Amino acid sequence: RTFSGAVRGLSDQGYPESTVKVVLRRFKSLGLLDFGNSHSRGMPLTATKMGKSFYKIMEVDEDEQR
Repeated sequence: RTFSGAVRGLSDQGYPESTVKVVLRRFKSLGLLDFGNSHSRGMPLTATKMGKSFYKIMEVDEDEQR
């Protein structure tokens, strides 16, 4: 899924498009996501190694709360 596809998908779930764009760009600036730039259009949105690690930590925390 590309940046645009992710924005559409999350917007379809009721999240404001502008907020989704800001959050995804912030995640990129924090090194959690990569999705290219204006020169590499169509690049898939992917989690970086740090993003995947962060997700695993959050997943464990969520499991512990159940």
